[in-house]
Amino acid sequence: MHLWSDQELVLEGPGHTYIMRHYAIADGRGAWLALKAHFEGDGFRNRNIEEAYSMLESLMYEGEIKGFMFKKFIQHHMECYLELARFNKPVLENKKVHDLLNCIKSPELLAAKQQV
Repeated sequence: MHLWSDQELVLEGPGHTYIMRHYAIADGRGAWLALKAHFEGDGFRNRNIEEAYSMLESLMYEGEIKGFMFKKFIQHHMECYLELARFNKPVLENKKVHDLLNCIKSPELLAAKQQV
């Protein structure tokens, strides 16, 4: 069994640039923080927030379509809300329900929507 070191995992990848100055002085923590700052910094955060908002705006449920069942529709909504909460952009519960109902366009679920 071979255990990979952090250096081996990023040595030839896109993270190489960010760890080299820390590698020279054996600063593993500095290398880790540099990788984290780049790959999970403000740009990463903003991109993920925008993608979650965009997904919530574009998600529509129009009935059972091959590969996109109601369960998957709900799952996508939940993943977007979890991503927003992860970056300190939580959505109020009543807004989640309102948005979810507005995205359901299936005539079969009209009665259920009215009940909610």
